[in-house]
Amino acid sequence: MLREGQEVLPWLKVAPDVRIMKRLCSICCATVPIPAVSGLAVDECIKLNVDGSVIQPAGSGTCDGLLHNGDGNLVAGFMMKIGRITITFVEIWAIYTGMKLAVELRINRLQIETDSSCALKLIDGSSSSHHHTLSLIRAIEDLRSKMTYVSFKHVFREANFCADALAKQARSISTGLLCFATPPPFLMPLLTDDKGRRKSVRVVPT
Repeated sequence: MLREGQEVLPWLKVAPDVRIMKRLCSICCATVPIPAVSGLAVDECIKLNVDGSVIQPAGSGTCDGLLHNGDGNLVAGFMMKIGRITITFVEIWAIYTGMKLAVELRINRLQIETDSSCALKLIDGSSSSHHHTLSLIRAIEDLRSKMTYVSFKHVFREANFCADALAKQARSISTGLLCFATPPPFLMPLLTDDKGRRKSVRVVPT
């Protein structure tokens, strides 16, 4: 199950915003059903698409993730409603939760895609080492060590449209974490488009 047992997460002790971290910890320590997944090859590389959003002016955050196999079929996914939080934190939290789900499903090879370049810079260490997400990034590194291969890739929002739609839908759920193996009905047409390698046009101002 997607939890840390009864233990306090090590990075919770050094988190600068204790209220936020306690809330997130309580969410992920709750008993959350993990979907049964079968048919995964031992060394198959799974793609994880994640996204986060913050609703203004309240600042309520949501995040989500989708795990796909090499054929583009959905393996599992999650939606999470957190509460008041910053956009950078929620984007990194989406990566952490997706990696945690992958570890629980015994996935050894993972390719992570996000449209947050800021999150990737913080994770690869090219941004400030004193950033308030540092403790969460250390938790991501710990999860990374449990897998044989993990890569991170920046994608434009247009290419991350399934995760983007799921993050918006997460606003309607109760605060907490929801995992699934069967996609919600609203997501099925988007997944079909994504599986067909739909090309999205990005308009760049000149």
